[in-house]
Amino acid sequence: MAFEDLGDGRVYQAWVIRPGSQPLATGASTSGNGTLTLDGDVRGARVAVTLEPGPGATAPSVRPFVIGDA
Repeated sequence: MAFEDLGDGRVYQAWVIRPGSQPLATGASTSGNGTLTLDGDVRGARVAVTLEPGPGATAPSVRPFVIGDA
């Protein structure tokens, strides 16, 4: 799945969401065609992507537009 590249300060932010836990930021990119390697065992977790106003988010500021099982 590819999206448009961002050049206006916004980033695509990836999150790992483990059952019963808050989302954990796992990486950000301005590239609409990026890849992300997840460290550790993420089985049973969900992975989500949000469009954030800039890097450094510690919690999603909007609802994820992509979400799936890890």
